[in-house]
Amino acid sequence: MLENCEAANEKIRQNFSTTLNELNTTGLTTQQVDWLKGNMTSNFTSGLLKCDLKEFLTDAASGPGLVFIAFTDAINQMPGAAFWSVMFFLMLLTLGLDSLFGALESVTSALKDVRGFKKLPRELLSGLLCIIGLGIGLPMVTYSGEYVLQLFDSFAANLPLLLIAICECVGVCYCYGIQRFSDDIEYMTGSKPNVFWKVCWMFITPAAMFTILIASIVLMSQGKASYYAWNKDQGKYEKVPYPNWAVFVAVMLVLVSVIFIPCVAVARYFGLIKYTRLDPVSLKDAEAAKPFKNEAMDTQM
Repeated sequence: MLENCEAANEKIRQNFSTTLNELNTTGLTTQQVDWLKGNMTSNFTSGLLKCDLKEFLTDAASGPGLVFIAFTDAINQMPGAAFWSVMFFLMLLTLGLDSLFGALESVTSALKDVRGFKKLPRELLSGLLCIIGLGIGLPMVTYSGEYVLQLFDSFAANLPLLLIAICECVGVCYCYGIQRFSDDIEYMTGSKPNVFWKVCWMFITPAAMFTILIASIVLMSQGKASYYAWNKDQGKYEKVPYPNWAVFVAVMLVLVSVIFIPCVAVARYFGLIKYTRLDPVSLKDAEAAKPFKNEAMDTQM
């Protein structure tokens, strides 16, 4: 980025020099030429971009720029920079793999509970998910991949996760029941959560998430959605509104992971999806009922 800034300034200097040379051939008087040169010099000085490495690093100290610009420059200043560079990016690789394991395991476990995926081997299902993830991630490493990354980072992870967390909190505390949930924790850990945690789960956490959700929606509704694009002529990032098709993609990214929650709830309420209705049972009672269920099945056989 610093090289682009200096190149832009050099282009401005060349244009300024060309303009000054042309003034000498305009037929104006010497006083008029000097007056024009003075005004043009002041405008030229104010029009130059500020190419400061510290300022660039400060602006880059967030998101991907923190890793690939700020940290990289810091490592280059250390003794044994080559060794620390290899170690740093190996750390990034292992962090990515660690996050992938957790995300892949959660999605695979959820899909294995779906009737159409139960017969698929877990290895094959995991491989298919990795291939799909690779296909989604490939556009993010292209020349303009940073803009795709900004789109996913801004809309695919913030509001959807917040909405899903609110549904989980309300479902566990008010549908399944906070008392059953506390009994499950006691059954698994040997100690029941105290009143503080129950108050947090039932009141403080939902209220905080609802507040953040409303504030996020209000903030996003103030003006058109925009992103930071690199202006090669000025050598800096500037805020640019998303085109209409990108706004549509952003809305789809928000809805694709949360639209199934209300849709399945409405479909089950009106009987459009057939399912076996089960009353909420604590984990301890469910584990205690398993031997009796197995004995009944053996007797029938």
